[in-house]
Amino acid sequence: MTGPSDEPIVVPDDARELERDLEAWRREQRWQRRRRRLERWLLIDWLRRRRLIVPVAVFALVVFAIATTIIGVLVPGGTRPSPPPIALALASPQAPVGHVGGLLPDALLVSTSGPTGTRDLRPGVFAIVPGRCQCTVALERLVNAAAINRLTVFLVGGAGERTWLLSTAQRLGPTVVPVVDPAGVLTGEYRASPLTVIAVHADGVIAKIIPDFTAATTLGPTLATLRQPGSSAAQAGG
Repeated sequence: MTGPSDEPIVVPDDARELERDLEAWRREQRWQRRRRRLERWLLIDWLRRRRLIVPVAVFALVVFAIATTIIGVLVPGGTRPSPPPIALALASPQAPVGHVGGLLPDALLVSTSGPTGTRDLRPGVFAIVPGRCQCTVALERLVNAAAINRLTVFLVGGAGERTWLLSTAQRLGPTVVPVVDPAGVLTGEYRASPLTVIAVHADGVIAKIIPDFTAATTLGPTLATLRQPGSSAAQAGG
């Protein structure tokens, strides 16, 4: 995430950046293992010990290039990561939409990677802020608590605040995703206070809504439960 930009921002299909980075690392390890096996098959080490590597190097590189091309053709999408599926199905709670125990209002959000719906970003923590809010310390405490529980913080603002959202998210770290709410669904519903925080379970159920969130607010126990279902039916079944 570099310096602020005025380019349009779009929301990720799955914003769990840490899991995406882990999957990229695993792909790189698999590729290294395949390369080492190919080198053994081509007797690269044997040739190197006998000072025969130079005459055979060109042939080995050609074979390696051909193999890489074949893999790129046969594997759809090349090396692009496939976002992991959402672990739990969306709940159907009885509580009203937008309230604790219910689902978030259904709205389209945009950020740096593509559009998505509010109910697809789960589990997660939504920090709904007015542009240039004086809440940096509170946001830092929230991001640190969420990171301990491997949760993404979605920094939500209006369409005119995208530059501030980008720069603030970059300053707070890789577990923060700047999100624009172009229709004002979440910002209109929850942004009466300087900073409103909404904690959402993996099945989309709202665990907690905290208006006037401050650096002194404690969310740890709530955040620790967000990877579990929040609907009473799912809890009873578990």
